[in-house]
Amino acid sequence: EEKLKEELDALVQQAGADEEQQIERLRLFKQAQVLKIAAMDMTGVLDVFAVSEQLSDVAQALLNKVMALAWHWMVAKHGRPMCVVEGVRRAATLGIVAYGKMGGRELGYGSDLDLVFLHDSAGAEQQTDGERMLDNGRFFARLAQRIIHLLGVHTANGRLYEIDMRLRPEGNAGMLVSSLQAYEIYQREKAWTWEHQALIRAGMICLGPHSGPHLKAEFDRIRHSILIRHRDRLTLIAGIAQMRTKMRDTLASPVGSHQFHLKHDAGGLVDIEFIVQYGVLLCASDNEGLTQSSASRKLLLQLAACKVITTEQAEALYNAYREYRGMSHRRALQEQSSIIDEPGDDTRVGRLRCNVKEIWLDVIERHISE
Repeated sequence: EEKLKEELDALVQQAGADEEQQIERLRLFKQAQVLKIAAMDMTGVLDVFAVSEQLSDVAQALLNKVMALAWHWMVAKHGRPMCVVEGVRRAATLGIVAYGKMGGRELGYGSDLDLVFLHDSAGAEQQTDGERMLDNGRFFARLAQRIIHLLGVHTANGRLYEIDMRLRPEGNAGMLVSSLQAYEIYQREKAWTWEHQALIRAGMICLGPHSGPHLKAEFDRIRHSILIRHRDRLTLIAGIAQMRTKMRDTLASPVGSHQFHLKHDAGGLVDIEFIVQYGVLLCASDNEGLTQSSASRKLLLQLAACKVITTEQAEALYNAYREYRGMSHRRALQEQSSIIDEPGDDTRVGRLRCNVKEIWLDVIERHISE
């Protein structure tokens, strides 16, 4: 990661203060890095999960650089965001939380980034210290807008990443940036089961320049405290099954299409992820170590130890997860979607799909009527 940072810093420095050239160099950096990863992927140097981790490293390096550029631009205009807490004046800062594939360090080629922005401004005198003073809420909102712009703006070399902000508190109706305090209240009092599912694959991956470790530590504390809450098993199953049905109704392949969506169809990736999320939300109150990882593949074996699934089921789910992710990588490199011809039950993919469907029925579906 440090090597990526140094290479990216040197490349952007060549552009001087020209923002357009800075953005172009960010894109060239991404293209070069993804090409290197793809070459190692296709030649078997990297396995599917190492590919995802390296793609995640590239995304994190780019996010950190974009944060630094946007922060510098905002501070030059308005000064640093400050606040007074218990009589002590301190700087306030922003953190970026990644959800989904990026949060679990399981990014794919062409994956978008699910992001949430959180700040730690609190107390009194929440405003910047420059001549063109802004209250901190407006400062952080504009900073987030600038970060999203830099990541998503189209140029001759494309864009860095598509950004999805729908997982923030209140979704599209919510504020672009939340305070840590507001985020914690929302997660405790208002969040739906599916939002706690999403929190499993979440991590604070980027901080404003010169930030200490406290912001990430506070997010980790909030995440941990939410995930270890005791949950009624049947209520949890009902909520998870309801959301899974809703997703299938809107995102799965049409009935009779003779197609298989690697992610959204029954027996696909989302079934595996939901089984993992069910297990974590059910068992983390007694097995707090389940909150230490945000990667689905790493949690599978832990859930077998918790007896949510058997060792054989964990192995079957792991094999299917690895195969589906590898197929998704290869198809993305060929600019193909995650929809394939429906596999026969006697094919490798067909057998994996059947295994996942059977485990879903055993772990989730058969308990709904209890």
